[in-house]
Amino acid sequence: MPPPCAPATRQSSPRPRLGTLALAAAASLLVAGTGSAPGGGLWLYERGTPDNGMSAAGRAASALDASTASGNPAGMTRLTQPELLLGLQPMYVDSRFGANGSTTVAGDNGGNAGGLAPAGGFYYTQPLSEDWRLGLSAGSYCGAAMDYGDSWVGRYYVQDISLATYSVSPVAAYKVNDWLSLGAGPILMLGQLEAHTALRRPGAGDGQLVVKSDAFGVGGGGGILVEPVQGTRFGLTYMSPIDLNFNDVIDSSDPGSIAANNNLDVDFTIPQAVMFSAYQDLTKQWAVMGNLGWQDWSEFGNPDITASGRINGSTTADLNFNDTYHFALGTKYAFTEQWAGMCGVSYDTSPVDDQYRTLALPLSSQLAYSVGAEYKLTATQTIGLTYTLIDCGSPTVTQSSPVRGTVSGEFNTFYIHIVALTYDIRF
Repeated sequence: MPPPCAPATRQSSPRPRLGTLALAAAASLLVAGTGSAPGGGLWLYERGTPDNGMSAAGRAASALDASTASGNPAGMTRLTQPELLLGLQPMYVDSRFGANGSTTVAGDNGGNAGGLAPAGGFYYTQPLSEDWRLGLSAGSYCGAAMDYGDSWVGRYYVQDISLATYSVSPVAAYKVNDWLSLGAGPILMLGQLEAHTALRRPGAGDGQLVVKSDAFGVGGGGGILVEPVQGTRFGLTYMSPIDLNFNDVIDSSDPGSIAANNNLDVDFTIPQAVMFSAYQDLTKQWAVMGNLGWQDWSEFGNPDITASGRINGSTTADLNFNDTYHFALGTKYAFTEQWAGMCGVSYDTSPVDDQYRTLALPLSSQLAYSVGAEYKLTATQTIGLTYTLIDCGSPTVTQSSPVRGTVSGEFNTFYIHIVALTYDIRF
């Protein structure tokens, strides 16, 4: 997992030995892989919605269907009927590491650490009056999983990990006038994690450390939608930070380990985020849209870690995360009254510089390419199919520790394939 946590602003006495302990749990949260498509680090832009086919371009301004309850709740004022959108989103991650000659640990390259994972979304909007709307969205936009196997060269840093988040957000929107709408609501988030890390025991075979915990956090989000003229829309959204506190007693196959039966408390902050979007109808058939976004991943990179039991103390780790920036462009074209096509591209800056990248966080800048199509079954029902390819680059990683050895190499294959099938119905 991530390198041993560097002590920062908070410490108690005596200073804790958090090397293996922080490695097994804190770092298990900082992963990028099958649980989600990592936009700007661990962020999930793909949420089982039709705008997946445009790489989420225009999400805060388009307001074309019930998914605006999540993308920008202010956009619900444009929907005049009760509307339900369901999305099914299987994802496949192809992530393969190749060790180089600097690696000192015996083992294999771990094969494909990714695999297939399900995901999806639920979105509903309900008009209350001419000016008021209610909405509900449910799904996940942050999480991951990776499994390198028991014999790979980096097993003392990370073996297999999974982090899942589930969010529900009830929202309300108000139409102030013909060109301005406001919307907001709370975000309820459940996080679940499980991590396994190999424990080096010379002459006795590998042991294992296990962390498993749930956490619950509450945040909020809201947005503004401005439509100065018909067919031109601008949207601005904000999501607050959400604190997730994971607490568990470390389980170890080696009862003599300093980490065994030790209580670990790890407090992470899902970052605050801002997105600005624009949407423009060029003709009755053709529209273009785009995004500019920012996410506060530097805050996420400073988790608070507290240990109690065989070792006691606390520290604020510095994982050297950067804030990330998101850019997207997309277009949608109606070929006939029934058929519409779309495409888009997005770019996210890297949350970590090369020298701070870890085996659990092989992140760099990311490019996403998307295409999709929609078909109107009836006047009130539409189905859609989209595909997104995320190119996560070829991140290089070198981690070294007297206990865990040196692992150095490159993720020479790192792609994420996302398919979304959507069904929309207006009542």
